[in-house]
Amino acid sequence: AGTLKNFTIRLDAALSGGTSIAYTVRKNGAATTLTCTITTASAALTCQDVTHTVAFVAGDLISIGTARTGAVGAQGTRWTAQYQ
Repeated sequence: AGTLKNFTIRLDAALSGGTSIAYTVRKNGAATTLTCTITTASAALTCQDVTHTVAFVAGDLISIGTARTGAVGAQGTRWTAQYQ
């Protein structure tokens, strides 16, 4: 068992055209409180959630969900988090 924290997303290229992508860590297919959003307004390549944590146990599944706003094209994306 352990806790996932310090969730970070990094894009390969900036978004364009008033678009955004919200990322959410999922536990067994259900959304958790670990989230972050990248928008064209922020002009950022990264976002992070260093506030929330989620507990996991053996057998739990971790996945990352996305919610896109606007016409977001294919985007190279990496994520990291700490698990303790």
